[in-house]
Amino acid sequence: MTLACLGLYFNQLNSWSFIDPGETYYTEAAREMVESGEWIVPHLNYQIYFSKPILTFWLTAWGYRLFGLNEMAARLPFALLSSLLVFAAYYTIRVVSNKKAALIAGLATASAPLLMLISKTSCIDAAFTTFLNLAVFATILALFARRPVFAPVIYLSLALAVLTKGPAGLILFAMGTVVFAFLQKPKLKEIGYWIIDSRPIVGIPLFLMTVLPWYYLVTKATKGLFLQVFLLYENLARFAGKTNYHKGSPLYYLPVLAYGLAPWFLLLPQALKQNWFHPLWDKWFSGKLIFGFKTSYRPHARKMLNPEGSGERPQLSPEELEEKSLFYLATWALSTMAFFSLSKTQLDTYLLPAIAPFACCLAVTMTRLCQPPPQQGEDSLRFDRLWLLIVLGIVATFTLLAGVALVVLSLMAGKLVPTNSLSSNHFEPFLLFAAVLSIILAVVQFHFLWKKAWQAQLTAAVISLATLLALLHPVGMQLYCHRNQDNMVRLALKLKGSPDEVAVYGPFRPSAMSYMGRPIDTISSVDSFVKVDNLVKDGFAWGRTPSGKRQLIMAADKNAADFKKRPDLTFIELTREGDWACYELLNGYAERCKTLEEAFKLYLYTKTPFTVDEGRGPMTVPLGGGDRYWYKHRIKNTNTNTNQ
Repeated sequence: MTLACLGLYFNQLNSWSFIDPGETYYTEAAREMVESGEWIVPHLNYQIYFSKPILTFWLTAWGYRLFGLNEMAARLPFALLSSLLVFAAYYTIRVVSNKKAALIAGLATASAPLLMLISKTSCIDAAFTTFLNLAVFATILALFARRPVFAPVIYLSLALAVLTKGPAGLILFAMGTVVFAFLQKPKLKEIGYWIIDSRPIVGIPLFLMTVLPWYYLVTKATKGLFLQVFLLYENLARFAGKTNYHKGSPLYYLPVLAYGLAPWFLLLPQALKQNWFHPLWDKWFSGKLIFGFKTSYRPHARKMLNPEGSGERPQLSPEELEEKSLFYLATWALSTMAFFSLSKTQLDTYLLPAIAPFACCLAVTMTRLCQPPPQQGEDSLRFDRLWLLIVLGIVATFTLLAGVALVVLSLMAGKLVPTNSLSSNHFEPFLLFAAVLSIILAVVQFHFLWKKAWQAQLTAAVISLATLLALLHPVGMQLYCHRNQDNMVRLALKLKGSPDEVAVYGPFRPSAMSYMGRPIDTISSVDSFVKVDNLVKDGFAWGRTPSGKRQLIMAADKNAADFKKRPDLTFIELTREGDWACYELLNGYAERCKTLEEAFKLYLYTKTPFTVDEGRGPMTVPLGGGDRYWYKHRIKNTNTNTNQ
């Protein structure tokens, strides 16, 4: 299990370049943190970055301090955290259920496509998901399994989640737990036991000691501006849909859940029926008929190890422990999904905290369905068992077809990624190895299907999918980087060290800042270009910005096509790397955007609502470059004031 998890997430360290935009927001901010020595106020594009709290930047920056400024150092902390999440899922299900289900839960969590993708492309969501899920698993272990050593983990994990993404961690945890408590209909005595087992006297001070110092220091350093922007804009306004254009519908997360848990999503209805709907119906309606049909749910034994009246606190039976734990996981995951389905701003990454709880419910359900049917009486799960066998057959067939496809892909790899590409790691032998391994795993699955060894077939299917994703994920990232990053990175490295101002025309590209080590302006519209009619006007010459420096413009060919919309402007191409080129505007310049600090201070001064009317996305994207040497100026001013 350990080797499997390490392989699944540590294989991400060898992909060549950063992925725009999610990953490089935080890697670039961490690079600037190391460069400036500012460890309290996050900066991006050499200006205050209000979007997220500090912990993600700290983790990446510590990786840089230990291993240098490289991609591996940036990803290492989050590979460790993703592996920790897998271990937590495995351990929790092992305690509340059995070893077979625990192994399936760990591998299903590790190989969930959404978790695998986000752990590479969005560091903050990977960290936030791990901390939030650790709190959920620790709640099960402390309150239901009666292991008090895990109670402090609840508060510490929540504190780290708040330092990663703000109050959303507390809201999601509390909402799912309160909904569970309501649906569980516990007695007052049981609620009292839960409170005692959660150790609030120790936990609450631990939470406050972890969270408050940084929030106090950043509030003091920015005179309250950071908290105003972060809490009002990045949380309340984002939920209300007033910060960007990532909008969806109440059904938005159904397809996200489908691909995020593929292919086990096909069995999620069975998992929810057994672990959520039937226990809920039994709790609220005493297992009565459902719409005239007899329920297939059979409540577990209700005897407690220490019955009421014995003077001792009652213990949950193993069956009750499994039932209550899975009901909590299912309720919490469904509450999270419902919360974001009501949000006006919807992103795929928001569903990530629900993936591991759903995977755990699926693992126990699939393991249960692999058990032999009862010898006597009606098999209430016969249709569920049949559907599991169909899904396992689909997985085996997919594994075989994937092996054949990988053989073809290995022969075409040289054409897909040329040997001179920055993203090329000569992975033809790697793909051929994956193809052979996939075919072998497919044969093993079909063998178990033929022998009707359902549990062995399930284990082989989960291992096959986890192995395929572990092997193919770095290759997919390299193909993506080759198609979307290589030429831009080559051009950025060529311009590194240039004394001129540099701007990017098109989408925000924080990776360009990482590879150039300097602030960059982002120009999103040709209307931002100002034409200058005379050789010298307003004190500056052709090709010069108001600062007196020449301005270079990086653009992909598909974006540079917009230049034709301004025939009054004269662009010349200076250098090129594939479909990316560097231009100079001879008779004008591009106006720079305000820094985020300037923009938000203006909003507060004019009492303008925190909304976005332009079609450029969230205001917390620092489109205008800041002062490259702001931290040196701060030190100089501090020394001057001290001498005076």
